[in-house]
Amino acid sequence: MNAVIRSFSRLAMFEGYTVLGLYGGVEGIAEGNIKPINWRELHGWAGAGGSYLGTKRTLAGKYLKQIAQRFGEQKLDGLLLIGGFEAYRSLQEIADARDTYPEFCIPMVMIPATISNNVPGTEFSLGADTALNEIATVILLTWNPDTRNL
Repeated sequence: MNAVIRSFSRLAMFEGYTVLGLYGGVEGIAEGNIKPINWRELHGWAGAGGSYLGTKRTLAGKYLKQIAQRFGEQKLDGLLLIGGFEAYRSLQEIADARDTYPEFCIPMVMIPATISNNVPGTEFSLGADTALNEIATVILLTWNPDTRNL
């Protein structure tokens, strides 16, 4: 996730956009845990696993009012969400609430990133291939061809 955030942020900044980090998942957004990401801060993110912004599996549904308020305060022009099934469901909930909250009437994109590989409408997600390759590597490193035992 960090590599995706870094790549997206650098491209957006190069194009003249201000990039805001939404820290701590849905709950963090609702609490206002939002701050600008600067170019220098992204150093070292490409090779780091996980998410420096933090993740949670909380759905957006019960926080829609607070999220809309934060989006309005920050004057968001668009939203890039990176995550798994819960991120997918949260983005659906936010999109479905556009009639109630005009702050949600912005372009929104989701990049599936989960080792569970369980995001509907996708065949593969970021993280799934890495996890499977790591498992295969461990199996190959521990396999003894003489005894055929792991």
